[in-house]
Amino acid sequence: IRTLVYNPKFINVDRIRQRLNESDNSRAFETRLQNATYLLASTFLFSSAMNYILARWVVTSPAGSVSFNEELGQMTLLSYPVIAIPSMLMMMGIFYYLWRTVSGLTGLKLEEILASNYSR
Repeated sequence: IRTLVYNPKFINVDRIRQRLNESDNSRAFETRLQNATYLLASTFLFSSAMNYILARWVVTSPAGSVSFNEELGQMTLLSYPVIAIPSMLMMMGIFYYLWRTVSGLTGLKLEEILASNYSR
């Protein structure tokens, strides 16, 4: 999370740190940031597990055959509702959790949280 989201390119890190130190919420914030990182890792685990299950279930023909290619196409089609959409919803939930965490612990609005080059 620190690398992807909580960096100065996207977030006003200095302002958030200042507010967290003023309200003595730094430890709570670090704990929630770590929880968000675990949640993000779980989305990748979910995605890989579902990919494996879907491949084992759909692709049964030997490689190189026409049936194999058709099954790969079917697997790709099924991967959107089975993997991509749930993963996207989980990511949106994680971002909402992060926003609520930062907002709740600092009292800052979204416009104040975003880096100045992204808030306009």
